[in-house]
Amino acid sequence: MMKIGLKFCGGCNPYYDRGAAVQGLKDRFPQHSFEAVRRGEHYDRMLLICGCARGCVQHYREADADRTIVLKNMEEFRELSFDFPL
Repeated sequence: MMKIGLKFCGGCNPYYDRGAAVQGLKDRFPQHSFEAVRRGEHYDRMLLICGCARGCVQHYREADADRTIVLKNMEEFRELSFDFPL
């Protein structure tokens, strides 16, 4: 099981349903633990979830992860396959 941190952008201009996209990941990967990113925590993977192509949340640095993945659209969510194991 991997600990996966979720960090959403501010949602000022989303062009897809970010919540539904994350729920799809949770459904596809039920063996892993998903949680909102907490400052100072360490994650196996941290998903920075952008609502548009601007990707403002990709500059988030208040938590640590073995690998950080920036997701900007539904296609990137569909193509995501966590490369397990670490």
